[in-house]
Amino acid sequence: MEPNSDVSIQGDVSSLIVQRPVTTTFDLDIENGIAYLPNDYKPYTGTYTKAHPVEKKIQILDVSTNESVTTETEKKIYMEISYKDGKKDGPSIMWDENGRKIGQLNYKDGKRIE
Repeated sequence: MEPNSDVSIQGDVSSLIVQRPVTTTFDLDIENGIAYLPNDYKPYTGTYTKAHPVEKKIQILDVSTNESVTTETEKKIYMEISYKDGKKDGPSIMWDENGRKIGQLNYKDGKRIE
């Protein structure tokens, strides 16, 4: 893809906003209680998720070889944590491997609230 020659940036670029991911599955780096994306210097704002790998067998028949079993792996989310400015902020929700909600903790500015 060639750069667009119709676009030019003039003046101070220090105020340009860089779009950050809203949801990440990358392991966050926690330093002094503040979460960061790997190799990033700004505190993370967004949702962090972790997922169980779940194997399921799908029956597919290959008529040329008469073989019929294929295994597929999918992921089911088991943890979702909201962050704002690197601190837990909002719901932290946990699910079991069947997708049933098993717990929720709520945070505001890094502190657990009831």
